[in-house]
Amino acid sequence: MPNIIDMIKQVELLEDYEQASQSLMDVVHVDPVTGGKLALNILKSNSADVYFRYFAFCMLYRANRSGAFDYLTGHSSTCGSEGYGSMVWG
Repeated sequence: MPNIIDMIKQVELLEDYEQASQSLMDVVHVDPVTGGKLALNILKSNSADVYFRYFAFCMLYRANRSGAFDYLTGHSSTCGSEGYGSMVWG
């Protein structure tokens, strides 16, 4: 398994969404605090596609539920209810 710094770089580069997804999941598993921050950064940026942003939200929810709810509360007008809502309740 690559070290956490390499995994973070894979996520931030977004060259390959499949690899970035796996790396984000691994970071959340190894270090939930760092993984949650990384997922939140993805959500705040506009560089990722909608599917990766939904995945990042799932990882944020896994790493930090209160942070995920805070994000939803602060971005309720920009979060599609069908997407984020299904992640939380589905």
